[in-house]
Amino acid sequence: MQANRTITVARGDGIGPEIMDATLRILKAAGARLNYEEIEIGEQQYLAGHSSGITPTDWKTLLRNKILLKAPITTAAGRGLQEPQRDHSQEPAIIFQRAPVQGVLSLRGD
Repeated sequence: MQANRTITVARGDGIGPEIMDATLRILKAAGARLNYEEIEIGEQQYLAGHSSGITPTDWKTLLRNKILLKAPITTAAGRGLQEPQRDHSQEPAIIFQRAPVQGVLSLRGD
């Protein structure tokens, strides 16, 4: 039996936390063998002075776990703030909004 995989979870803001709660319930019901490390991203981090919307500590968590499950965040557009995808274009590709599915990874280990 395969060990649980630890992934990073960002609940986001606005409607994000509600969406993430539902997503995590679905993953649990599906038997996903996952552990979660939560980080904070979004508007509050922008306003706290983090131009990427992500703290340096949370970047370390993302890089360690290599997988991010991200709910919607308040957009930075029109507020003079940069969105994480733009600010860290030279960083590893660890934040995804939408992507075509190339294959399916079983989260149950089978």
